[in-house]
Amino acid sequence: MAYPQSIPLDYVHLVCLGHVQTLIKRWCQLIDKEKVMKMDNMLLNTRVPHNIHVVYNELISTVECWKVKHFRLFVLNTGLPIGIICLPILNASHWTIYYVAIKLLHAPESIEDINFAEHLINYYCRTISEVYDQSLEYYSLHAHLHLPPQVRLHGGLSFCSAR
Repeated sequence: MAYPQSIPLDYVHLVCLGHVQTLIKRWCQLIDKEKVMKMDNMLLNTRVPHNIHVVYNELISTVECWKVKHFRLFVLNTGLPIGIICLPILNASHWTIYYVAIKLLHAPESIEDINFAEHLINYYCRTISEVYDQSLEYYSLHAHLHLPPQVRLHGGLSFCSAR
């Protein structure tokens, strides 16, 4: 058996409960209280279609209380506008790169989507220590580099999840 090709990585734990939670905690330390409150208000006022049964009851600063469905909605939908509006430009643009890569890998429509996401993930991982610091360079971030090949082999991340 060849790892990581034969054993798909679970994006819920790797991305949602792992890296995104770490990023949000870092953002809460990075930005001022007013921006955190703005993020909270944006989350609490989020309106989603009736078939998506997710309501944000927890604040961004209590991200450790979020459920998987909150992280999934954040990383696939609500996180981009919140990040662009509330984060410093460098962090917002870096978050946008990650957001787009994960969105493309979640449900790619073509091989070009996967290839583009692979370039974005490589750039994101290569530059994270310049945007934050070296403390975010850990194995689970490196594991993100294996997501595009996994999607080529097994299909979108939406099909490779424990939940």
